[in-house]
Amino acid sequence: MKIAVTADLHLTTRKKHPERFHALENILDQLVEQDVNTLIIAGDLFDASCKTPGEFENIIKKKKYSKIELYIIPGNHDPVLAEGTFSLQNIKYFTKPQLIQFSDTIPFIFIPYMPGSSVGEILAENHFPVEPGEWVLVSHGDWLSGTAQKNQYEKGTYMPLTGRDVLLYQPMKAFMGHIHARLDSPIVHYPGSPCGIDPTETGYRSFLVIDTHSWQTTRCPVDTEYLFFNEQITVLPLEDETSYIQALLSNRIKAWNVAPNHQSKVRIRVKARGYSTDRHGVAEVIRDTLKDFQFVDSDQPDVSEVKVSNDLMQGKIAENVKKEIDALEINPKPCEPDRDDILLAALNTIYGEK
Repeated sequence: MKIAVTADLHLTTRKKHPERFHALENILDQLVEQDVNTLIIAGDLFDASCKTPGEFENIIKKKKYSKIELYIIPGNHDPVLAEGTFSLQNIKYFTKPQLIQFSDTIPFIFIPYMPGSSVGEILAENHFPVEPGEWVLVSHGDWLSGTAQKNQYEKGTYMPLTGRDVLLYQPMKAFMGHIHARLDSPIVHYPGSPCGIDPTETGYRSFLVIDTHSWQTTRCPVDTEYLFFNEQITVLPLEDETSYIQALLSNRIKAWNVAPNHQSKVRIRVKARGYSTDRHGVAEVIRDTLKDFQFVDSDQPDVSEVKVSNDLMQGKIAENVKKEIDALEINPKPCEPDRDDILLAALNTIYGEK
């Protein structure tokens, strides 16, 4: 049996956010092609501004999707997801913790979002009749694993699942909503938002398909209308700043790994920082290098943190320090300084900035 998992669609109305509905339809079309008849939505199907699920049901009741059964839990943004919300028979939704036994799989425990609670507290209260390592968790909240991966869409901590919970209750797998970025660990998986909710949700989006025989989890790309990318570059007052910035941005573009036929979907934000002999020139070369792409909301590149320096001696020192930093092996964890952060700190020391 194969089961698909998505979360954090944040549907509002087609008029306001048609791209989010298109992402859902693309997922459903892929499920039909792959003959996958079960879709789990792990919370935040709707956004807080949504008042009716009618447009969602208009999609689900299409004949081509009639074989797909949906299993839905509310997230912290699902104000309408209550008893009696849905009218379609192929939609199962859970406003209370519930154990579900699919035809040939180990049990799934669905735990909807509950304000002020943790996943561990709910598991302790319910005493589900499952064996350690022989059940699957579906829930909505933060994975407090030390990875520092957070939901950039909102601040705070929401119904956390902790490393201690995983050790104590021993789910074989946990499929979670709430964090909009893709995340895969040996046990905990976040599909991420299938459509970028804001420009901080970068790159190709995806959903998960689980084979319940092998328990292999596969990521399937979602064909979205936009691909967001945010880039931050550190510039130096070099003799040929133009070539340096062009090379930086060209390497970033390669790292996006965007197919040629998808380049028109790209929406970018670029922030430059550091030191330059020509701030206006920095903005111009960024615009020229990225002329084949659109900026988010027609924003211009942000050069507000680029400082002016015409000191050639300091520039030579900065260039040599950069070579030393480039030679270092730097593999930062989330929230640790990366190579650019280290370079900027070195530049601030060279130029006497705090």
